[in-house]
Formats: sequence, structure tokens, C-alpha cells
Amino acid sequence: MKKIALDALMVLIAASAGCYDTGGFDDSGAGAGDAYVRDVGPDGDDSGVDTQDSGNGGSDAGEKPDSGGADAGQPPSDAGEDAGTIDGGPQDAGPSADAETPTPLSDTTPGWNGQLAYSPTSKSWLVATMSGGIVGRMMGNDGIPIGAVFAVSPADQNASWVPSVAYAPDVDKFLVVWVDYTNNGWQAWGRFVNGDGTMPGDAFALSLDKPVANQGGDRTSSLAYDSKNKRFVYAWHGTHLVNIDMSGNIGPVVDIVDGSPNEHWSASVAANPDTNEYCVAYDKRNAGTFAVTGVDASTLTAGAETVANVTTTNVLVAYNTVERTYVVVYDTGYATGVRAMVLGSCDLNDQIREFDILPKVAWTSVAYNPASNMFAVISQNANGDGNTFAVFDSSGVVLATGDPYLGGSNGNFSPEIAPNTDDGTFAAISSREYSQTRFTANIGFK
Repeated sequence: MKKIALDALMVLIAASAGCYDTGGFDDSGAGAGDAYVRDVGPDGDDSGVDTQDSGNGGSDAGEKPDSGGADAGQPPSDAGEDAGTIDGGPQDAGPSADAETPTPLSDTTPGWNGQLAYSPTSKSWLVATMSGGIVGRMMGNDGIPIGAVFAVSPADQNASWVPSVAYAPDVDKFLVVWVDYTNNGWQAWGRFVNGDGTMPGDAFALSLDKPVANQGGDRTSSLAYDSKNKRFVYAWHGTHLVNIDMSGNIGPVVDIVDGSPNEHWSASVAANPDTNEYCVAYDKRNAGTFAVTGVDASTLTAGAETVANVTTTNVLVAYNTVERTYVVVYDTGYATGVRAMVLGSCDLNDQIREFDILPKVAWTSVAYNPASNMFAVISQNANGDGNTFAVFDSSGVVLATGDPYLGGSNGNFSPEIAPNTDDGTFAAISSREYSQTRFTANIGFK
């Protein structure tokens, strides 16, 4: 990763801010040692190609990111493009007779590094991405946009990064959380979006102390909904955690681990309603390990950290509400791929099984769908040109794979996947050349 002085960095952010014009959007809402770090600087020298940073002492923790150089202009639409084929599992046993056909790729929002979530009430998806400010769009499960792109962040924010999206089914609301660096600022913000895409109120500052939600182009933060306590939980690099209630108020900040923030990266959080706890996964890249720690959701007390002697720069956790187990997914580098552990509790010593998911991929996103009791991941391919998904069960059987995102001269980046809790399938987004985010749904099995 490039080491950029703060003053020079803010010049870059200001220079890139012109790509976002809220005037063009509808604000009503509806209608092993070395850490691989993506360089997405505006100079275009690497075009998103992965570079290496030692991650040892000279990391960029706490620095504001290099401004991603994606122009927010709309490139030609790929609507109708084939979203890829479905294959069998890693034994290559042939196509699954039961796998659905993903919807054709369709343009959703400009920019990149976003997330998505599904509302079973409105039968639609919210996609939120960064494009100077944070923008959103509602998408049907058929892949057809519902209404126009709309501004999520305030009009005066033009250096907003890494929106996280989660959904509260009991009130049919999404929450979008992001970090904004406009005019030398450094603050986390949130905004609620109704299930139909309207917004019930303004954006609000979370008043956190310079939360590190990203390292360059890499997401180091996570948002989940706590269905037992009817609130959201947000975790970020360091590693820290906070609750956000339905009025946008935050609870006390939980410092999950002690020590330098350079030692604890890539925070991912899962809410467990059965034991009333949060499980947080993070990598300890300077030590060549990753860890999980449980947090009591009633007392907000962090438990004991357990560690796996595996080097990764991306570790994620999801909770299986049917089997009451955790799945921890971690990248092991493009040379090997992505693997998973099933845990009986938020404790790496309580391992049930470990298995491979996909070879020669990295920068993975994971989701669990209780309607089908299946998991899905989507990852960047080793050459950066495409993104591969895999649908698998907790026994480690990969049931379907596919390559939905192809095309573009430089590739497709920052893929994310999320569950359709109505029918058991998944939907995904990915950004073509950091400029245009595209959407496909109906991945997996009904």
C-alpha cells in the first residue's frame, strides 16, 4: 500500500470528490507475513492490482485511505449480460439439477466497495456503494432496478467510504453505516432506509473516535442486526464494537482486545440470539494468526480470545441459526484460496470441522441463509478479472459454483453477497473497474 502523507492524501480525496454530484440523484429514496492490500489510487498506476505491504510495524492503520479513483459516470450498461454458469462442487461432479439460474447482470449504483441487504416485506434489495458520497438503489429480485439512484449521505459529504448495510426485519428498516473524511473530518455516520427505499430521517453522526472502517480499499468493519435485543452492532479495526439503536443512538464502545490497532485487523461480527452474544473475528497479521472473541450482549463484556495459527488478511464470521454453530471463513491467499471452520461456540478450540471452499481466490464475502440453511461466498479471482461464488452447507460440501462477474478491461472488484431470506437464495454485487456496481440475484437453491 502506498504511504501517503496526510496533507497530500486530502488533496487526492478532494480531487476525487468531484465525481459525486448529488444533484444527479433523487434524495427521496425510492422511486503469512505479507499482507495483500489493494492499491486503488486515483493515479491509476495499478488499476486495482494487488500489491504487498509488509504489515509489520509499517502498516497504514489509522491513516486516512487513498481516495479510490473510480469515476462515478455511468459506463455502458451490461444489463442482460449472462451472469455465469452453475457448476457442481469441488469434486466437479457436474451441474446441480436443483441450482437456480442467476439473473442477468444489471447496473445498480455507481462506484464500488458497497454492500446489500434484502427486505422480505418489500421483496426488494437495498444496494449502497461509495461514489464520492454514499449512494443507494433498490433492486428487485428479478434484477430490475426499482426507481433511481438516491443519495444516502448528506450533500456536503464527498469523501465517504465503505458503507455497511444490515436489515431489521421486525421494523422493515435497513441501516447504512459509513465513514466520512470530507474536509479533514473523520467520523462514522449512519442513516436508516425503509424497506421500500424511502428514508424516514436524516443522516446522523455516530460520534465515534476516528473509527478505522477501511485500510485503503480493504473493508475492516462489519455491521449486523441483533434480533434478540432489537438493535444493530457495528465492529471495526482495532478491534472495537458498539450497538446502534433504532433511533441512531450508540451504546458504550467495547474494546474487544488490548494492544496496538496494527495488531488487530478486519473485524467481522455475527449476532447469536440463542446465547445472546456477539462473536467477533479479526486477523492478527503481525503474528501470522487470526482470532475470535465472544462478547456478552447483555453486559457488553468481552470474553477470552482464542487464536488460530493461520495467516490471513481477511477473516469473516457468520452464525447458523438452524444448527446453532458459527462458520469462520478466511482467505489463505491467491495461491491457495478460501477455507472455512465450523465452531460449536465462539471459540476456535471448539472446532467441529475445517474444509476448503474455493481455490485461487481472495477478498471474500460470506453470508448465511436460514431459509435454506446454506452459506455462500463470493471472491475475487486470482487475476482480478472475475468473481467466483460458491454455495455450501455446514458439512463442507460445496453444492454450486459460478462466475457471474466478467468483463471490463481491468476487472471486477469488491464483491459482496447476501441472503434472500424468503426463498433461500442469495444475491451479489461487484464493481466493474471501481466505476459501476452490478447486481445479480437468484444464486443457489430454493
